[in-house]
Amino acid sequence: MIDGATRLARRYAHQGPLVSANRYADLQAILDTVDFPCPQTVTDALRAITHMGWLDRLLDNWIYNGQKAASLQAFALLILYQRADFIGHVAPLPQSSRDDAIAMLAPHLTARAQTDLLRTLDENAGHNEFSRFLSDRDRWCLARLVCLAQGDEYAAQGTAHHAHAAQGRTLGQTHQAHAAAARGTVAAAHAVAAYTQAITTHQRILTLVATAAGGDAQRHRWVADAYTKLGTVYASEALCAAGGGALQKAGEAFEKAGEAFEAAGADEVAENAYEAAENVYRKAGLPDRAAAAKARARALAQAACETLSADLASVKLHWMAGDHLQDTGDVHTQARLYALAARAYVQAAIAYANARCHDLFRRACEKAGDAHRSAGSHVRAGRAFTTAAISCAKAGLHWQAARLYTKAAEAYTQAQLPALAGDAYLAAASACVDAGELELAADYQAKAAEAHRKAASDAGRVGLE
Repeated sequence: MIDGATRLARRYAHQGPLVSANRYADLQAILDTVDFPCPQTVTDALRAITHMGWLDRLLDNWIYNGQKAASLQAFALLILYQRADFIGHVAPLPQSSRDDAIAMLAPHLTARAQTDLLRTLDENAGHNEFSRFLSDRDRWCLARLVCLAQGDEYAAQGTAHHAHAAQGRTLGQTHQAHAAAARGTVAAAHAVAAYTQAITTHQRILTLVATAAGGDAQRHRWVADAYTKLGTVYASEALCAAGGGALQKAGEAFEKAGEAFEAAGADEVAENAYEAAENVYRKAGLPDRAAAAKARARALAQAACETLSADLASVKLHWMAGDHLQDTGDVHTQARLYALAARAYVQAAIAYANARCHDLFRRACEKAGDAHRSAGSHVRAGRAFTTAAISCAKAGLHWQAARLYTKAAEAYTQAQLPALAGDAYLAAASACVDAGELELAADYQAKAAEAHRKAASDAGRVGLE
């Protein structure tokens, strides 16, 4: 189905191919040289395609904003992806992903290019360079971005015109207010048409993905986002003032957004969409549909509460287990059973990690390191201290990280592993820099250099022997 905005734009589309059959044959000859498992052939083909003069001239018509060079590379990549699809090669090309190439092209297409692209969504419109050179999937993904951008632009225009109309009414400028309101209604209608086309294109992509790979949550979110934008435009004053059941259409769009968010596994956002549907249905005087939307939102909220309760119960169990294991380690430490203590502390650290109790996790790791060192297991001690130090650094606890890296370095020194000791001292120096302790950082750097020199000397002696 072609919407009104697309029909309007088709007047400006070119008819017939811009690229001759001979030039198209030259391109196919280059593509025939590509062996996709061999990256060099892909690179050579990409270079050859981007140096084809006719493609450069084609993009003169299609690209604006000074982005032709990057767009030429992106378009050539999509040509290669079309050939890869044709022969069944599924791995991404080393130069760039197809989605990155599409994202590069979309914002820089001229009005003519956008019109040519959207014409290909009509199966009866014939072929042009977009349908010749791009796969269906890539063409539809590019079209969805164009449709969404057009919808956003029209929606913004509708809002601005309606604001001008309201201002005109306030100032008593009746004629200007009516004119601005009319322009706002037209712009909002164009936004509806563009978003509807985006949704149709989204659904084509979903069908293609479902056939090929069992569906894709990200693409369900694309559909949901487009429906949300559509519902927002329908619920805008610009369309509501024009009548035509806009509020009911807004509710239906928000419900479809909720369904798509559910399909994407985004239940919390789906709940918000159903609540929006309930709100506009009530404004539209549709209490039964409002109640149904509210029930769907409530069901998701209840499920979320049950999931949260289960998660909290799991966290509590892990936390309790960590406390018990740490107490066990303390008992073993008092009895000087250091190996058993270390084992208990390691298990406590694992339990605290599962409970997402990061402070307790770090404390248990340090206790494990101390116990390993007392048991004479200096390598294990170094690993435990390093684990705790890394966790501290990630949390921004740089001084604590430096202290723990130092303990790791001392443990590795006792284990006669100067290379590891040097690495730990370097990490301690880095943590000190982050903590603003530059003088101490210099001391640790000196210790790291000394440890690495010793490691090199030891390696040299081993070589001589």
